Amino acid sequence: MKTLTYMLTGALLIHSSLQAEEKIEFPLSAATARKVNAYPPETYVTEFGDANGPFKRVGGAVVNASGVDYFSTSVDRRFSNLHPSIDDPNTILHVELFVNEKGNGFGVVHKRPVKDSVPTKEPELEDERPYEHVVLCEAAQWAIAKGNTKLLESLLQAGLMIDLPLDLETEWTPLHYSAVHNEPRAARVLVANGADLEARAKYGNRPIDYAFEDGQFELCEILRKPDKEDRTVAGFPEDLLDELFRRTVDKDEEIRFLSLNGQDPNDEILKYFRRLWPNVRPRSRAEEIDRKTQPDEGAKTSYRDTKTKDYGIVVEISLKKTGDDTFDWSHREATGPFLAGGGTSGKASMKYGYWLKHDTSSWDE
Repeated sequence: MKTLTYMLTGALLIHSSLQAEEKIEFPLSAATARKVNAYPPETYVTEFGDANGPFKRVGGAVVNASGVDYFSTSVDRRFSNLHPSIDDPNTILHVELFVNEKGNGFGVVHKRPVKDSVPTKEPELEDERPYEHVVLCEAAQWAIAKGNTKLLESLLQAGLMIDLPLDLETEWTPLHYSAVHNEPRAARVLVANGADLEARAKYGNRPIDYAFEDGQFELCEILRKPDKEDRTVAGFPEDLLDELFRRTVDKDEEIRFLSLNGQDPNDEILKYFRRLWPNVRPRSRAEEIDRKTQPDEGAKTSYRDTKTKDYGIVVEISLKKTGDDTFDWSHREATGPFLAGGGTSGKASMKYGYWLKHDTSSWDE
């Protein structure tokens, strides 16, 4: 790989304890910087002086061969006399600087190809995260993965939003990242700073779901919630129903004929599921038909309401208690009696203050 060489110098006025126009120079090169990420974007960290925290982010810049392309700072515009330089016109640098009260600290630099460069303007409208948060996300990902709690605390002070996603592809918050990377040190810092233990990622997973699935029991203890009395719906814990259905199943208007443990659900269960499926009806309301013989083009399933003649799908839910805090569960949906459905099954247990799914499997018919 082509050797990365450049010099980053700056005149920093940070705290009153520093002399006016004190000049701090620190080189960042393949020889002096610690490379912490071998894959694009390459990440380098360099320390200058006595790098002991606490640190404060003093500014950042996006730099190309022509100079500073975009500048951001959480202090003031006096940091704008930072003039980095880079030789390679095909490379762009995303620079973040952190210092302590003595003016010592470290720099985090992400090296990218120009075509993959970070935005040099505010994010597009579809990204509603504050820009100050966005520019700190990659440094936060690295800090969490490495358990660098000093850097993580500095990022939180500098504007990193503790419960906002660090990337939009996964929608993982910082606490999700600590669970995915099995980093209890980072998790402790985040929990101590009030991170949302119930934050949901793109597909509905919480930090505890990743930690429990991977057997990260130390991390599970850090993420533990206080025990509380669970409200019930027809004898079933409401939080359990929420975890199995409301938070993992898409809400829609399709007609469903529901059975619970092989029987029509009672009114309390129907009321609960109508928050998810407004058109849910008891299983006994469905009659089975031969859709091929029906002139109605709407006969897309083999089940029809005996009263309204509306077509719908059959939903079969099984939920059986097998221990003090454990249930076996399954959820099957079908459009016909043979080879026309599929579902998911598994176990759910109350652990660490959460209802957690495990031993799950899915099937198609």
